[in-house]
Order: sequence, then C-alpha cells, then structure tokens
Amino acid sequence: MKVLLVNCVNNLLTELAPTGLMSISTYLKSKGHTVMLCDLACGHNYDLFLNAFKPDVVAISTMTNFAYTAYEHAKVACLKGIYTVLGGVHPSAVPQEALNFCDAVVIGEGEITLSKLIETREKGVFLGEQMTSLDEVPMLDYSIVEMDHYTNTRKRQHNSIWSFADSYDRVANTITSRGCPFLCSYCHNSYTKIKVRYRDINNIVEELKLLKNTYKVDTVHLVDDNFLLDKKRASKLCSTLEQEKLGLYMSCSARSSSITQDVLDMLKNAGFLQIAFGFESGSQRILDILNKGTTVENNANAIELCNKNEFTIQGSFMFGNPTETLEEMKETLKFIKTHYMDGGLGTFITTPYPATKLWEWAVNNNKIPENTTWDKLAFHKYNGIVLHNVPVAVFYDYFNIVMNTANQLFNERYDNRMLRVKNMKDRLRK
Repeated sequence: MKVLLVNCVNNLLTELAPTGLMSISTYLKSKGHTVMLCDLACGHNYDLFLNAFKPDVVAISTMTNFAYTAYEHAKVACLKGIYTVLGGVHPSAVPQEALNFCDAVVIGEGEITLSKLIETREKGVFLGEQMTSLDEVPMLDYSIVEMDHYTNTRKRQHNSIWSFADSYDRVANTITSRGCPFLCSYCHNSYTKIKVRYRDINNIVEELKLLKNTYKVDTVHLVDDNFLLDKKRASKLCSTLEQEKLGLYMSCSARSSSITQDVLDMLKNAGFLQIAFGFESGSQRILDILNKGTTVENNANAIELCNKNEFTIQGSFMFGNPTETLEEMKETLKFIKTHYMDGGLGTFITTPYPATKLWEWAVNNNKIPENTTWDKLAFHKYNGIVLHNVPVAVFYDYFNIVMNTANQLFNERYDNRMLRVKNMKDRLRK
C-alpha cells in the first residue's frame, strides 16, 4: 500500500524531527508498504502530496495545538475516499472527538496497530499495541525527512534545546528508549501508561554513525523522557560511545535526582555536553502539586554539580500552577537568578492538556472556560485558563518580568556556552 504520513506540527520553528513518524515509516516499510511524509513543520503542501502521491492510506499525527488542522486534513482525505487514521497525543486523549473526522483513531503507539489497519480497513477507536521490543524498528527512517531543514535548526532558533551548540553546527535528534514511569500531572505519561523499553545499543550506535557520516551532523540531542532512568544501561551505551569515538557531542534529558559525580563522569567521557532538566518551580509545595517526585534541593544540587563539571544546563520552569501564589512565583524567579544555568531557560505558563491529571483537576475545579478551543492552549500567552491564585493582570505583568529576566541571563551567558563547546570539541579531537 501507499501510505502518506502527515506531521501536523504546523510551525516552521519546530526544532525536532518527528521520531514517532520516522519509526512508523521504518516499521511499515519492513512490511512492504511505500511511505512518504508530508511534514507541515517544513512547509509541505498537503494537497500537493495527496494529488501527486495518490496514497491508499493517510495517517495523521497531531498535538493538541494543531488538532483543527489535523481534522481538516483528515476530512479532505476522507472525502477523496482515502482510508484515514488519526493518531498522536491529541487523538489519544480525545479519541471519540477525533473519530468524527476520520475512519480510525489509534491511541498510543502506532506501528503495529496502523500496520494491521492498513490491511483490514476497520473503523473505530483502537488501542495501539505496544511493541514487545523496540528492536522491531532497528533504525529511524531519516530518508523520509527533510534532513537539511532539521540539521540547520540551530541557525533559526535563539533560546532553544540547541542553544548549547555552535551556531553553524548541524544538529539532529534521535531516541534510545520509550516510556516513563513518573506521573507528573501535566504530562501525557500521566494517562498513556506506555511501558518503558530500550533500543539495542548497537542499533543506536549505527544510527549515530549514519547521522555523522551521511548527514554530516555535529551534535545530537536524545529525546528520551529520562536518559538516566536505567543507569546500568546508560553506562553501557556511554562506554560504547566512548570506545567508538564518533566525534559527536551530545545532549540528553534527565531528572535532577539522577545526577551524581559518577554519572557526570560517564556522560562527559561519552561526549555529552548538555543536560536538560524540567525544574519547573522553586517552591516545594508546587513541585508536590505537580507530582514531580523531586525536591528544590535535588534541583539545586544537580545544578551545582553540573557546573562543577562544565556541563551546559538547560532548565524549564512553569508559572501559574494550581493554587500558586505570587510569593511562590517569586521563589521560582529567585531560583532562576541564584542558580547558574547557561543553556536555554524555558519559562512557560502552566497549561492543562486533555486527559492529563492537570486537565482533570482544572475541569473538577471549573477552571476551563466554555469557549476554550484547542488552538488556545498555548503556554506563552493568555489562553483564558487561570489555575493560580493571582489576579490575571498581575500575573501577566510578572510573567513578562520573568521572561525578560530569563532572556537577559541567557544572553549574558553566551560566551560561557561557546567556551564549553570549544572545550568539548577539543576533548573529542584527542
């Protein structure tokens, strides 16, 4: 069958290639299907893909912010008589709503279930069958992606996941595991129950070699929810990377409670330069409300140890959390000011997304206005949802101060970021 995958992240500043769809493509090709990707993040024309490729099946993945675009595209395909499937985070959260615009909805992982639906053309809502082993997809399908678009992302973005890299270095992202056992209230993991699984280390290394040799990539970010979840496995991968000497410098995400001197030694020897943390708040009460499972002390200690070992730190912070007071927001800004982070500083308005525990709390406490639409759920501007205990005008005035402060600190630390890149590159050349 001819299958058109559609990435409905309609934002040309999108930083990361769609690893989920790339994995699905590899799996479908292994079953004999022909696959193309219409990637709205690269400015692709959906109608042109439909008319030129003439797919038998259209499978659209979307997040909540872009749901209406996904629904419109699904309707167009259905009107042409094309079997149409919706998947991704948003359809998984509201499957019955999504089913109004397509033939089938897949909740959760898509590889196995989509492959079966292509053959059966069944209609309805289907729970995605999880792969027993991620080795069923040995390598992501980079051939369907406009790699030049994504490898040059560093040139288009300022304060981003890639801000630790040299301005003209080519960047790429991949994933070495799936799933997360933690249940932060704002995250889709609080309802998806995706089992934690890991890719084969040899497959990962071969993929990194492909990125280095074929796509001339200089640095790679691992988009795993928590790269250090299984430290023994992370240690084995890091040891392999150290031996292979690929010449790549890298970034990963981790929880602050996972950071120790031994872990940082392991990461540095493997070529890791940046660690991204979701610190979220300087208030312990707020961290507990968000069900983070970490402490302010964990966060402060991780920052201190990372700086001591010359790691670039990316930190994200949330403002406007449930019942949060202005004093608690000030605690978070104080944390940002007093703890040195030279990587990207992400400051966001806490936004509930459907099916998460945070959404349930907002609904139960009458915090979701009746006129709320999915495209309003952005975390940088007013969306009509007020979870905190601060007058709206006061909150937005303060949030502007927060963003300006974070941006100022980020700009001031440019030279240090670039020095750390230089030092890492010198290490890799030895």
